[in-house]
Amino acid sequence: MKILNRAFVTLALSLALSFAPATVLAVSATSQLASVSSSIAKSEGAVVRIGVLFENTYQWPEPEFNEETQQYEVNPNAPMREMDVSGGFHGTGFIVNKDGYILTNAHVVDTSLNAENEALWPVFTNKVYQQISDNLYGQGYTSDEINQITNLLLDYISTNTTLKGDGTILIGVMNPKNKGATFADSVQNGYRVDVKKFGQPYPNLGKDIAVLKIDGDGNFPMLPLGSFGQVNLGDTVYVIGYPGAADLKDNDLTATITSGIVSAFKKTEQGDYNVIQIDAAVSPGNSGGPVLNSNGEVIGIATYGSTQNQSFNWILPIELGKEFLNELNLSYVSGGSFGTAFLNNNLWIGISIALTLAIILGAIVFIHRRNSNVVIAEIQQPLQPSQPLQPPHISNTPPNPP
Repeated sequence: MKILNRAFVTLALSLALSFAPATVLAVSATSQLASVSSSIAKSEGAVVRIGVLFENTYQWPEPEFNEETQQYEVNPNAPMREMDVSGGFHGTGFIVNKDGYILTNAHVVDTSLNAENEALWPVFTNKVYQQISDNLYGQGYTSDEINQITNLLLDYISTNTTLKGDGTILIGVMNPKNKGATFADSVQNGYRVDVKKFGQPYPNLGKDIAVLKIDGDGNFPMLPLGSFGQVNLGDTVYVIGYPGAADLKDNDLTATITSGIVSAFKKTEQGDYNVIQIDAAVSPGNSGGPVLNSNGEVIGIATYGSTQNQSFNWILPIELGKEFLNELNLSYVSGGSFGTAFLNNNLWIGISIALTLAIILGAIVFIHRRNSNVVIAEIQQPLQPSQPLQPPHISNTPPNPP
């Protein structure tokens, strides 16, 4: 009987290896597509859009024009000018347990002075440019002269302007059930955010992770967390988030999904963890969003992107997020124990069928695969939150003063 069982196992292996390319791939592809579709459907509501709003006042001393230097200078006897400005940026996050805890990047919810200036300065300079241009039109100046004067005034303002005070800061998770007419309205109408743990946002190149908490009914949808140990070169991955480039309107709450493969594993400058390189499209606004494997498990967080080529993007391994959650003693749902690369290789697909047949016949086979690692290179510039448009380019030619 033992000899017969061994013969059946051998036959099963031979049949599986022979027919895997023709038949098993179709079954595997169908089941994987169904799994991915199901996972994406379940992720609806668990992938959230996070907005940060700033309101503050810029102030600068009234300038006077120096005929000799042909530059604007500070007039010590003139009053201070002020301009109120509001602006912000957005990113992505994902809910990891029913109580409303969210993982994202630290730079998505950075409220430091540098982050505030990064959000408000483009808005401020754009308003100043429009205001100066509007004041000069109709006074007999040519377009070139207006551009020259405006450029000099902007140079002066950029050197002598400061924020008046602390201003106000609001972090919100947009709620599709209470969406506003604008981006700012949607942030204000959304869930209030409590930042429970904050890592090191770019440019520190540390653990760019943050844990947020929103209040609700304790029944939030959530995503299961996978493992870095399950990720293999060539695995298919899916990035879900809210890239600003995909918005048809500024309060859009429809998530965008892109796909690609794992391209490499690379060491960070600190050397205490690896990042995962992928070629799936990732754009500003995707920061903090989940990267799923074909089982619908989060294996990383979209964080860094090359400014030169959209095919070179890096994600932080989900283990960093788990580390933050564990330090807060928070629960989360873990995914299964098998990586998707097991199903992506014809040979292993064939062997998996053989295992099924072998188990039926009372045989037990153990298979172990070792993960591949490539340790090279540095991290490129990170994804920046979406920002307002920069003011139009203006000439550097000295003007005729007004």
